[in-house]
Amino acid sequence: MKKLQRSHLKTVKGGGNVCDEFPKKYQHVSCSEYFNIPPKYSHCVLVDVECFPE
Repeated sequence: MKKLQRSHLKTVKGGGNVCDEFPKKYQHVSCSEYFNIPPKYSHCVLVDVECFPE
């Protein structure tokens, strides 16, 4: 069996925080910035509710 490096192992097992890879982690972003963020990081930022009209 091929030996996995620790970083690969975390990814395979789903461990680690995906937001750690994202440079604007937990920062407030504008609506336009939010809609340009890849979906897997969309929960990593703060955004105004006005970005989501009813």
